[in-house]
Amino acid sequence: MWDFVLAALLRSGKDRPAIRSSELAAITSSYAKATKDTILRYANYPTNNGPCYFSGTAGAGNYINFYNANDWALAADHWQLDQDLKPDRAFFYNGINFFAGTDMLSLPQDTYQIFAYCDEARCYALGAQANVSGFSILGS
Repeated sequence: MWDFVLAALLRSGKDRPAIRSSELAAITSSYAKATKDTILRYANYPTNNGPCYFSGTAGAGNYINFYNANDWALAADHWQLDQDLKPDRAFFYNGINFFAGTDMLSLPQDTYQIFAYCDEARCYALGAQANVSGFSILGS
């Protein structure tokens, strides 16, 4: 969830010399449109035809991908499995809206809760991919 806190800082337009987002498992479709036909709020925020979540970020001098093929947290049986199992317990999706118990969640008010517990990322984490357009690669 820290990656979305950093994103909020970037979206604010405040000057930041560099942002290290991959260790926080940023979702690559937040930076570029998804090619699937299904709705993905990271790539279409906050509406079906909206821009990518990180669209319009300003204030970072550099975007750095700390690619690490050996990162335990980004392995298929950890981060990817967590994404595949969303929505988490006590949350559900009825095909139109996300819910926390009986409370309907909506964007942009509930962005962090939806991204952390409800909306599945249909891609790899940023630090799990070596060649992400627009990012400098540092790490091992």
